[in-house]
Amino acid sequence: MSRLDLPRGATAAIAEHIRCYGELGLETGALLMTAPGGLQVTAVALAGTAGITRRRDQFHLAMPVLDRLFTYAEEHQLQVRAHLHSHARTAFLSETDRRGCIRMRGFLAAVVPDFASPPGDPASWGWWAFTGSDWAPSPSATLIDGPVAVLTVDAGGVRAH
Repeated sequence: MSRLDLPRGATAAIAEHIRCYGELGLETGALLMTAPGGLQVTAVALAGTAGITRRRDQFHLAMPVLDRLFTYAEEHQLQVRAHLHSHARTAFLSETDRRGCIRMRGFLAAVVPDFASPPGDPASWGWWAFTGSDWAPSPSATLIDGPVAVLTVDAGGVRAH
């Protein structure tokens, strides 16, 4: 199973984004991008508002959101490698998550627990990789120093912070 190298700046932005929605009792998430075939995350796309469904037990990206993100990735020579979202308490992959996450061989899914006070260390998150038929536990991302672009994505497009 592959793992990712995740810059500290990405984890800080992700944890803050999750905390803001978690304090409202809502799940949220982000997508991680690398250079094609690379391991180092160079861009994190936090979920915006248009085309995003957030509830206590649900986080959903509408197809126009994914279309905007994958178009952006293609135009910027990036590859979408992982989808992460938050849970109120524990990091597990629910049946809804198993069916609703992007199901491409090698694609990663991460769940960040305790959304009102999320841990910033990706080793505290749950990680899974799609095998081609199901999700299997995967090594966590490794924290590194390095640059990362923090973006927002929704049905309106992709915007830099």
